[in-house]
Amino acid sequence: MDKFRELTLHCGESENNITLEALLRKQGFSRRLIISMKRTEDGITRDGRLCRTVDRVFSGDIIRLRIPSGGEPSAEPNFSLSAEKVYEDEDIVVFDKPPGMAVHRSQGHY
Repeated sequence: MDKFRELTLHCGESENNITLEALLRKQGFSRRLIISMKRTEDGITRDGRLCRTVDRVFSGDIIRLRIPSGGEPSAEPNFSLSAEKVYEDEDIVVFDKPPGMAVHRSQGHY
């Protein structure tokens, strides 16, 4: 069973007449997460109806987001790497990683 986190955004005057994507980016959502929500059933709605990221939002609109859970990691974690955890809450974890340590897995950095 897939799990989701649901968030509600209330559009204010500063978000009046901007695209939904601009609103989400302004709120700190990554392109990858926005794409993931677009592919989720009822992932992005405005006032109860599906909303596209190219649609404009207006002051007073209520945007509801269904954010898919992270699921299982795609690779085995490398426990030999260590970085001090500086902060953690429900949404983010902040690490103090040493210089030169890759942030994302890529060719040559597993």
